[in-house]
Amino acid sequence: ASKPAFLKEHTVLTAHAGIGRSYKFLQAASGLTRFYERNLVHMEQFAEGWDLLQNALAALSEKPCPEAVLLKTLFLFARYEGYPVVAHWLKGKTPQERAVISGILNCPLEDITIESGEIKMWIHDLNAFFKRETDLLSCREFD
Repeated sequence: ASKPAFLKEHTVLTAHAGIGRSYKFLQAASGLTRFYERNLVHMEQFAEGWDLLQNALAALSEKPCPEAVLLKTLFLFARYEGYPVVAHWLKGKTPQERAVISGILNCPLEDITIESGEIKMWIHDLNAFFKRETDLLSCREFD
């Protein structure tokens, strides 16, 4: 009773075919959907979360920089859930890191020039914050 229901039938409304254009986009989409699957208990009454997922999948299908899509989506997910991701995670960064991360969060994906390895480091760090200070469950794709 406390677990999500099993879906037997579904209809595809939007096929995000561009996700398959390279392995890094597919890997990002898989990690993100795994994160959602692990956190379904948070999703029952969470329309913003579902809209966020649709926007992220569309971005992964059509835009560059899948790592930035992940960072933005995970950050917004936690913020929408009411976790103090700004006060406890972002504000804990050095002023330089905070400026770069804020730039990524506020910048269109086409304009992001930060190395993917650096963004992956912040994704890993954000997920460590989730494990330490929230009920959100990370997945090994982000570790």
